[in-house]
Amino acid sequence: DVNLQILRSDGGLSSAQMAMDVPVNLLMSGPAGGVSGALWIAKNAGFGNLLTFDMGGTSTDVALIEGGVARTRREPRVADVTVRAPSIDVRTVGVAGGSVPRVKRGRLSDVGPRSAHIAGLDYEAFTPDLGEVELTTIRPRPSDPDDYIALRRGAGEATHALTPTGASNLLGLTEGYGRGDAESIRSAFAAAGRFLGTSAEAVAKRMLELAAARVAPVVKRLLSEHDARADEFVMVGGGGGAEAVVPFTAKSLG
Repeated sequence: DVNLQILRSDGGLSSAQMAMDVPVNLLMSGPAGGVSGALWIAKNAGFGNLLTFDMGGTSTDVALIEGGVARTRREPRVADVTVRAPSIDVRTVGVAGGSVPRVKRGRLSDVGPRSAHIAGLDYEAFTPDLGEVELTTIRPRPSDPDDYIALRRGAGEATHALTPTGASNLLGLTEGYGRGDAESIRSAFAAAGRFLGTSAEAVAKRMLELAAARVAPVVKRLLSEHDARADEFVMVGGGGGAEAVVPFTAKSLG
């Protein structure tokens, strides 16, 4: 016999029968899984206080672990609904490794909340032999403003995104899962530099600063609500986009 246990929203475990009887307790189990993984790593590394960042391509989940215990909320909100089931206190931000940059008056103005996935674009970082490209403005969704920028070959449709993952590669910050094709990344950011009238490195740095500027206020609010200070915590990033944004977020928090 197999004793199947299922992760709950509060980071604990539920039997299969209990999960079927009270499924609301599993509603936030996905984000809770990232926090539980970070907690396991922290205990093995000897750290008790953590800020965790579970970062994929579109969004980032931020949570706080203090004294080896993840902070929870009794009645979390999902969209406009209050859920009366305890959950790890996870805050979601619309920026991650695949977020698409935006421009205003010829300058980068924001990164996200739309991503390569939502826009139906490939990552520049993971495309071998990208070749010569140029930038164009797009609407990721029909109702979006046309201030998002993407890459195209010649006069065709946009096919690739300019991403924080590519930016962190260009600046030498990526050593693990997010490592991409160096020549394709260089070609993409050179095109962005020509479009914006600056260097490829300046574009990459600005993108990561803007991405961190989306995450840092959420972290500050989380710390404030739990009467904690950033310098008391170790920042731990997980997921494919962590190397892209976490280092600059740490810098912006001092």
